[in-house]
Amino acid sequence: MEIEEFLEILKTLSENNYELTDHFVQRLKERNFKFDELYNILKTKKCKGIINQNFDTFKLYYEYDLKKDIILVISYRFNKFYFISPIPQETKRRTKHE
Repeated sequence: MEIEEFLEILKTLSENNYELTDHFVQRLKERNFKFDELYNILKTKKCKGIINQNFDTFKLYYEYDLKKDIILVISYRFNKFYFISPIPQETKRRTKHE
């Protein structure tokens, strides 16, 4: 699947067509994130970057706050989104600012 196609499909994300993997839930707890907050970011903020990891899995970069980004690894197959991992990252890694 191409990035453009995935971004179009991502617009259809709703409370009825996703699943949180066990790994994702565990990482939410370890990293002190709440899924509702990340879901809201995904639905309302502009994606700052995207990498196609394989045919159906993508890394999406979003601003979390002034110092931190959140990378959401999401897979799409069988008409369903699978949240694989939330990864915090310092914003300066994406922007290259010091």
